[in-house]
Amino acid sequence: FMIELRFRLNDAGNGILFSRSGFFSGSKKGIEISIRNGVPVTSFYNIFTNDRGILSSASLSGGRKVSPDTWYHLSVSYDRITGKLAQHIDGREDDVCYMTGTGRPSEGVMAASFGVLNGDGSFKCTELPMAFIGKDFNGFIDEFRILYASLEEIERSRDIAYKKHKWVQSSGRIPYN
Repeated sequence: FMIELRFRLNDAGNGILFSRSGFFSGSKKGIEISIRNGVPVTSFYNIFTNDRGILSSASLSGGRKVSPDTWYHLSVSYDRITGKLAQHIDGREDDVCYMTGTGRPSEGVMAASFGVLNGDGSFKCTELPMAFIGKDFNGFIDEFRILYASLEEIERSRDIAYKKHKWVQSSGRIPYN
């Protein structure tokens, strides 16, 4: 999956860009993307499950500080094949960790879910928290999306589309909207 958005701070303060976390199961579970002292931080609370059903959390907080009055593109992606959890700012990978049993790619990859693993391999959803965008955030948020594809898959499909289709201006016609 991938979560992406564009944001612009009005000041160097703190705030939540996106939050979907709850306490229904007794402990905090969910995803939160926030700004802490000018640094984008993405926290995953108890949503990764290993093959024994043990929950794990992760935090991507090693990114660069962002400046007020500048637009940024932030994306967070999880690759379920390798277990790579990454945060990008303006296309640059700022922080990464592997949600695997060993901390290395593709070795005991953990599943991401808001639910509980049933005996048949499906997930029963136990957390259905409300989602918040912009809670206590002083600035602008635009183009928020949740995708079920990795950044690499999106770039690959974009490159294929560019090769197959011409730009509008090369058709010799002026588009009218």
